[in-house]
Amino acid sequence: MTITPERCLVLAITLFTWLWMDFVGLLLSVLCTYFYFGMEGVPYHFARIVGVVLISVSGALVYRLLLRDRDRSWGIKVMLGSLVLLYFLLAGFRGSDFFAWGVVVGNVVCGMTAVALYRRFHVFAGQDTLFVSVMLGFVVYLATRLGNDGMLTLFRIFSASAFLMFGLLGLVMLGGNPDAMPHSRDQRATPAAQLYAATTGTLIGLCVMFLFNLSLWSSRTPETPAAVYYGSFVLGTFAGIVISRRLAIAATGSFVLSIAASLCIGGGLYVVLFVDYGLVPGLLAHGVACVGTAAFWFLHARRYWASARDRSRALPVFGLIAGTLGFAVPVVFFLLYANPAGYGVALLLASLVTIATEFRARSFESVAARSGYRWLVVAALVAVVPIWLSLPSSKGADLAERSGQTGRSEFSVVSTNVRYGWTDDYRFAPREHLQWVKEHPADIIGYQEVNKGSLYGSFTDLLAYYRSAIPGPMVYGDASFGFGNALSTWLPVKDSRVVPFASSDMIQRSFVWTLLEFNGQEIEVFVTHLSHLPHPNAIRQKQVAELTAAISQSQRPWILMGDFNAMPSGPEIAALMEISSPVFARRPELFEELSHPAQDPRKRIDYIFFSDHFELLGQEVIDNGVTSDHRPIRTRLRLNELVYSHGIKQ
Repeated sequence: MTITPERCLVLAITLFTWLWMDFVGLLLSVLCTYFYFGMEGVPYHFARIVGVVLISVSGALVYRLLLRDRDRSWGIKVMLGSLVLLYFLLAGFRGSDFFAWGVVVGNVVCGMTAVALYRRFHVFAGQDTLFVSVMLGFVVYLATRLGNDGMLTLFRIFSASAFLMFGLLGLVMLGGNPDAMPHSRDQRATPAAQLYAATTGTLIGLCVMFLFNLSLWSSRTPETPAAVYYGSFVLGTFAGIVISRRLAIAATGSFVLSIAASLCIGGGLYVVLFVDYGLVPGLLAHGVACVGTAAFWFLHARRYWASARDRSRALPVFGLIAGTLGFAVPVVFFLLYANPAGYGVALLLASLVTIATEFRARSFESVAARSGYRWLVVAALVAVVPIWLSLPSSKGADLAERSGQTGRSEFSVVSTNVRYGWTDDYRFAPREHLQWVKEHPADIIGYQEVNKGSLYGSFTDLLAYYRSAIPGPMVYGDASFGFGNALSTWLPVKDSRVVPFASSDMIQRSFVWTLLEFNGQEIEVFVTHLSHLPHPNAIRQKQVAELTAAISQSQRPWILMGDFNAMPSGPEIAALMEISSPVFARRPELFEELSHPAQDPRKRIDYIFFSDHFELLGQEVIDNGVTSDHRPIRTRLRLNELVYSHGIKQ
């Protein structure tokens, strides 16, 4: 089969969309971690971060200044080859400085490549091919995430998805050279074109953070694999294709479609951000949101293809940059106040621009109506595959049932903060801490800062990643939009739930409650992560009050562990000691070992408390080799004889 310039461009856009989604996610993660925490305390801290953001989004401007007149027909191949090379260099060389700045450079090259692709849209014979190319990119991006247990290909470099990436690049290199459309220095993009281009940045941000973030959607239903939401994505997307094609043939169809798409996306965003939904409502809301997203991308593809066919020769460079920077505003607002309302405002503005544009430009080349029902059949079949592959195995549950009746009265408990995959020396290396956990097993392990679709960890799914490697059941409790606590155990899990704190600061907090069985005895386990703001912290004290109120209702043996962000001398720890075993009052040396930061500990903020149903056999702070920024706490406990002889103490 000959790879014509048009087919080459389809492959190029598919590969580019996949790479761009990964680089955007990586950028948000390095901004929140390396540049925020790693540069904390340096002069002009905030100004430095703003400077990094400006550099990251400058790709379109760099292209305009340096490559506008030098972009040859093979230029797109060079840019894509550079992106893939940089991607694999980042996979192999994880030094913190190289990784962070490599991600910044990758986003610059992505911006340059986006404009280079824009200048080649005229190669397509119709808008459908351009639209399908973009949607294929999203399909491949999400499928590779699922195939890698929620991780980027970057972290599974010897995988099928890595070979697919190289294969796509190889086909692009072998394909025909799509020429860039001529450009006139005298012609500038109109304000309307710049404004419309700005909505593209908003749409990309919403897609990567929410609409196509399967791990985030499954964070409210963690017992269900994220792959199930791949089904709603596929079905919703192809339903959106069918609806878009049918509506677009009418004179006012695009205008109606833009309104419908805005409502669908808005409804989906509201559900994922503000509703505590179950599986069926979540699937329905996600499917509806994907219908709207497909319609939006259809309108954008139609607009840009028409612009390329008209040879307008005007690149809306500043609109693309403004849209990306504009979407950064609600992101910052969310990070500072844990309030996602800004995303709704961003969608509203983008929708108004799109609706106004489609209303004013209703005359378009007709799109032939085609039967789309076969697409829905194919979509249903495709959606079944990742769902079937991701169904949880019963092996872990069987293992837990066997280990629950051990005949032992002793067991071990570990509390560890996994820092959403980042090490204490600012390397994004989630495998290292997982390997540490595998080498240091315990009967019960509580985790904090577990990423499940949050921007802090580049939208990775650490729950799926850990669950694939650690035997036995794993419980997740979401706290702040894909950022929460978890528990893994060899013991049977009888019940669990997540309880959000009424008092929270710039990050929403919660605790996950789990009811376990050990030798026929029920044990309640609480895993939490409290406010990180410095002492005195009224919010943290209120969170402790909520915890103690929940624990006081228990008549069973209980264990409380987590990252409390409080020193042993603080009022928070004093309040917890009052309800805990008296061993903590008798042995103050238990709090002398330091746990944070991992590389050079200077304070103790991680703890494991328990009721007086238990006897303490030993406790230690463990050096984890900076695989996280906290050192884990290990405690060995024994259920005392009173529990066995007379049941639970009153």
